[in-house]
Amino acid sequence: MSRQLLLSVAQDRLRLALLADGVLTDLATESAHAPVRLGQIYKGIVKNVVPALDAAFVDIGTGVNAYLPLLGGRTTDIRDRKISVGASVMVQVSKTARGTKGPMVTPKVSLAGRYAVLLTEAAHVGVSKKLTSDDERARLRRIGLRRLAAEDGRFGLVFRTAAQGVPTAAIEADIDYLLRTYTVLHKRALRTRGAVCLYREADLVVRTVRDGLDGVDEIKTDDAEVYERLCELIGESRPALAVTYEGDVDLFGRYGVERVADELLARRVDLPGGGYLVIDPTEALTAIDVNSGTARTGRDREEAALRVNLEAADAIARQLRLRNIGGMIVVDFISMRRPTYQEQLLTRLRAAVRTDRVRTTVLDMTALGLVEMTRQKTGETWAESWYEPCPSCNGNGYVRTAASIAAAAVREVCALPQAGGAPLVIEVHADVCREAQDLYPPAILRRLAGRTVRWAARVGGERDVVSILADRE
Repeated sequence: MSRQLLLSVAQDRLRLALLADGVLTDLATESAHAPVRLGQIYKGIVKNVVPALDAAFVDIGTGVNAYLPLLGGRTTDIRDRKISVGASVMVQVSKTARGTKGPMVTPKVSLAGRYAVLLTEAAHVGVSKKLTSDDERARLRRIGLRRLAAEDGRFGLVFRTAAQGVPTAAIEADIDYLLRTYTVLHKRALRTRGAVCLYREADLVVRTVRDGLDGVDEIKTDDAEVYERLCELIGESRPALAVTYEGDVDLFGRYGVERVADELLARRVDLPGGGYLVIDPTEALTAIDVNSGTARTGRDREEAALRVNLEAADAIARQLRLRNIGGMIVVDFISMRRPTYQEQLLTRLRAAVRTDRVRTTVLDMTALGLVEMTRQKTGETWAESWYEPCPSCNGNGYVRTAASIAAAAVREVCALPQAGGAPLVIEVHADVCREAQDLYPPAILRRLAGRTVRWAARVGGERDVVSILADRE
């Protein structure tokens, strides 16, 4: 399988796309000037402690206080004292700000290296589940336990997939770098005053080279600066990896990524066999409905439903990755009564999400036939990064009908004092004016308002804006 990585810069945003045999499998975007990134470490000042929430709100110097769960009151400040208002804490961003909510932070600081992740609040050694060799897992555990003993068990380590087959000296050098970095951060936190950013997480280019090159055969970019950075970062570590600069083409357009990305805002996703998904994000969770559509293949209704559901399982896993949907997810598959079919569907769905780099969990089917899932939130969804709520509907997805706009305008006119009875003109959008004139002709307006009132069309502006003016004609 050929795997290509595309890095494109557009509208001050860096976009990443991963193609497997020409099919888009992963998509990410990041602002070049994002003020707060996932994984950044801050020294913050506690502004408020709320026992009812078992949480504190922390000033990290970004203008919006961060939310810090207190985990049953066990959290301490950087001097190992119980948290209170005014205390200094070292925290790491675990969820970026979304909408009106500030970022969420955690006192469990971790630092990612090329081969290992340093944990500051755990004293254990872990190995990536993608490493299946028992001998290699045992070797890495021995390295980790030896280093833990040397640090008196103050830290923990998790070895990454990239550590497989790497010489012990290179792995230990990576761990030494992480330990030195954390020591510097902790000393700076004790030395500085006020809220300050201690550690800025690498941007998308650096994180891609550090974390995302497993199995990649080729990298293409349309930005000269990104190309130079890639060549410098990759260097001699991956000489077989081809890096190509294509500055004279629309990279995402050439490989069909732009077309797929434009479809990621649609509620409806068609399936190959005629069925389709309907994806509806809400504040608390994302609801996904599976519909049979025109699919009719199968010996009976149950088998037909199974075929559509299996296609839907693959499509759902892909859509979650591409749209970067996180949090709670509830899927309403087509109802199937046979337990064997239900188990087959859950097995297919779990296998489909296993390739997701973001932690995704598929629970069992509920009594109502719904499948519950969770996917770790890792920042903005694709829609949130490229779109903003519609000013006309405030993100509801609906706009008022012409009839309701006209009726509201008439009610407003009727509520005005009738003293003097000066003529009025109701100025509405041109799309609304014709229906308003049919529903409320001059005779009806005069009877309702007790004065002469007429409609006037306005070109441009928002559709539901109404202006009531004195009639100068």
